[in-house]
Amino acid sequence: MAIHIDNIQNIPNPNTQSPTVFNSKTTAFLNNDLPTFISQANTLSDDLIDKWSNVNYWTGLAEGYKNSALSYRNDASNSKNLAYGYKVSAESAANRAEAVVIPDEATYSLDDLEVALNGLLTQTVAQQAQISIIIGE
Repeated sequence: MAIHIDNIQNIPNPNTQSPTVFNSKTTAFLNNDLPTFISQANTLSDDLIDKWSNVNYWTGLAEGYKNSALSYRNDASNSKNLAYGYKVSAESAANRAEAVVIPDEATYSLDDLEVALNGLLTQTVAQQAQISIIIGE
């Protein structure tokens, strides 16, 4: 709704108007133009107050949405950092498990393994021979 204030038609001016014209314009100004101006000014004031109230309402909502977005951004950043920490921990655990379960080739040389296996084979054959002697075969 467009609010406007009418031009005041009956402006009294004692310097340029005769006393009769001045009196009639003053009466018309006080009885018609001034009350109309005050009414229109009050309507405009109410309209501006309503609009300012709406501006404050929408500003408050926008501020709330901004704060929520910042909070979500911080939560996402914290979750990202937490996930990265879990990734680093998982990699570290995998490296530790690999070091325990899968020894490096340098830990056992093939010659050492062959000697150990030959020792186990010799021991197994000796035990079988002992068992054969005991059970009398």
